Amino acid sequence: ENTINDVPSNRKRIKQSFVPRMRVCHICGEEYGSKSISIHEKQCTEIFKAQQKRLPAQDRKSLPIRPPFERAASLQDRNSWARASFESLIMETCPGCERTFHGKTKLKKHVQGCDHVKKLNRSSSGIRECIIPAGSTSHGDLLE
Repeated sequence: ENTINDVPSNRKRIKQSFVPRMRVCHICGEEYGSKSISIHEKQCTEIFKAQQKRLPAQDRKSLPIRPPFERAASLQDRNSWARASFESLIMETCPGCERTFHGKTKLKKHVQGCDHVKKLNRSSSGIRECIIPAGSTSHGDLLE
């Protein structure tokens, strides 16, 4: 019967020492290797700009500014900054439950069935109780 202790010691060291150092893209939120992240960011920028051009002017977002990754003390800090940038500038927030979604289409679909939004629509104070997504004047435009 083989156990983990039967594995040669040099094989254990190789497995334990190899940990991919993935970096998070501040535009799309996906992870990429240390060598490919700079190539990806250039491509992602072009894709983002093309996607925004296809949207109505009121729904367009500006390209997220690249955080100063050079000042990050660790890879974990760098990735935290990238995720924070992506989530705050790209993701859409539900006005009722505050869940986040990638794009208005997915948010609109969620809002149609969100119990929290339904409660907001029935409450007397309505919109004052919820968080309004950036660029929106009310949550009514999400129900269209």
